[in-house]
Amino acid sequence: MRSPPTVDELALFLAQNPLCGTLTPAEVAEVIFVVQLQVVEEQSLILREGEPGDAWFLVYDGVCVIERHGRELATLGRGAFFGELSVLDGAPRSASVRAHTPAILLRFPARALNQLLAVGSLAAHKIVLEMTRALARRMRSLLDDTSMSRLVAPPADTGAAT
Repeated sequence: MRSPPTVDELALFLAQNPLCGTLTPAEVAEVIFVVQLQVVEEQSLILREGEPGDAWFLVYDGVCVIERHGRELATLGRGAFFGELSVLDGAPRSASVRAHTPAILLRFPARALNQLLAVGSLAAHKIVLEMTRALARRMRSLLDDTSMSRLVAPPADTGAAT
């Protein structure tokens, strides 16, 4: 695992991340001001399914695993984000996230994001827009998946015992 990033490394990472790629250097600095570094050990539980969401995260280093009902759904590496759904809609966490390896995370508190949005921060608005676009891509990917038809319409009863 890398050592925690310097401010310059953090600025470069954010500027190269798709969520923050449209930010100006001043807007990146605004984001750095509210982000918190979180270093987690291998197998540490970061988010628990069903709990309130008070932050969203970017993976700076390491690998994290998303789990729902004890089943692994996805593996996330450097630059991936998670925890945004609860921050955006206020609902409880829809999945758990565990560090598969030691990891360094950038934690964005919901309260800080909401405060930036309330004062009209262009940086916060740009991040939320990019987050929404990423969520739309995820949804379209699910809809394009042939297995999605099973979620939209239940299979016809064939009379066969299961």
